[in-house]
Amino acid sequence: MSKELTLRGLILGSLLTFVFTAANVYLGLKVGLTFASSIPAAVISMAILSMVKDSSILENNIVQTVASAAGTLSCIIFVLPGLVIMGWWTGFPFWTSSLICIAGGVLGVVFTIPLRRALVTTSDLPYPEGVAAAAVLQVGSGRRGEASGGASEAREGLRAVIYGAVASAGLAVFTATRIAAGGVAGFFRISGNTASGYDIGFSLALLGAGHLVGLSVGVAMLVGLLISWGAALPILTHLQPPPDGTTLVAHAEHVWRHQVRFIGAGTIAFAAIWTLIKLARPVVRGLVSTLVASRARAGGEESDRDLSPAWIVILTLICLALAGVLTAAFVDGRTAAASRLSTYASAWAARGEPIPCVLTEIADEFGGPVPVGPFATIGTDAIGRGIVQTLAGHRSKAVLMRNHGVFTIGVTARAAVKCAVLCEDVARTVHAARQLGDLEPIAPDDIDRLHHRYQHVYGQRRN
Repeated sequence: MSKELTLRGLILGSLLTFVFTAANVYLGLKVGLTFASSIPAAVISMAILSMVKDSSILENNIVQTVASAAGTLSCIIFVLPGLVIMGWWTGFPFWTSSLICIAGGVLGVVFTIPLRRALVTTSDLPYPEGVAAAAVLQVGSGRRGEASGGASEAREGLRAVIYGAVASAGLAVFTATRIAAGGVAGFFRISGNTASGYDIGFSLALLGAGHLVGLSVGVAMLVGLLISWGAALPILTHLQPPPDGTTLVAHAEHVWRHQVRFIGAGTIAFAAIWTLIKLARPVVRGLVSTLVASRARAGGEESDRDLSPAWIVILTLICLALAGVLTAAFVDGRTAAASRLSTYASAWAARGEPIPCVLTEIADEFGGPVPVGPFATIGTDAIGRGIVQTLAGHRSKAVLMRNHGVFTIGVTARAAVKCAVLCEDVARTVHAARQLGDLEPIAPDDIDRLHHRYQHVYGQRRN
């Protein structure tokens, strides 16, 4: 009987998972796109395990199944960065992170049981990835020809992967050393106050990702680019003329970063909701077929077995309970964690030292150095009185209360939170800059002009 679950298969699958997860994280953070790792993992597995006499297609299947987790693990880059930017996640505690991964990972595996039949076995898709991976494994095992021919094709696939990795690394070296450009970007005037731009990057990683995602996804991305650069940016810049003292190019970049890109984010959110709606019926059909298959399992094939429905329900409830406990702990600790979010700003408060105005961002938002307030005991109105006295006659909406931390004010809670985030950001930047040498504050007259322009001119519509 052919071996299936082996120690060498698990080790090889784990190593491939590490490599492909790292590659997916890099590519995802760079272009917002991840790729499935099943097929390249299958090719590498067949080439390596073909050197072992007793390897089989089942063992190769285990390797590519383990390695396929790289595509899902890397999707955490779409969640944690947002929590970090919002200030809701400032560290990676071992047990909390591990339990989140365990609960989400097991729940994802459990969900794949009914989804396998709905999205692979009985799918309307022309060539699902699971079917494609199976075809690759069959070629490597020699089921579509001679065994030697299958092994030869597997080795050719591995060589192609190695050549591609070397070529991509070589291009990265050339771009990092400025011998060659890794991309080109800019903005230009179309007519009057109408502007557009371009942002073209060249990378062999993107070329490989394009082959993996296919023509339909590539066309969808092309349509998105045309909508963004060819329609949205020219229209928005035409409707919103640049403020006084701002060049059209700088204004176009501002519109692109703060308005056009959010159109894409909204499209992604809508697509996710639409996908969930469309998956509802296939999931129900998958659950029904799983129940039917479990009843007929005694006479079924060895290669077409599912986990029993009872175990699916038990594991789902356990994972949901674990996720609920983690969520409750996270929400309960939110207030306590909030006092630790402003690490760098609190460090300035501990020193009793104002944050100097050495960045235009500080001048824009705070109108000068971020001041330091007096020490005040907790539990009385001394902190409130200290904040009011310190900010009286000062343009800053943030104050560093000595030996305590940062406090901010705003017309709304959202504005106050935004001010706190900005204060922590400049506190960290100025701290890092001071390690490099002495700092030169911006002249008071320049601070006045910058603050007035940012608060009363920039971003305001002109009649």
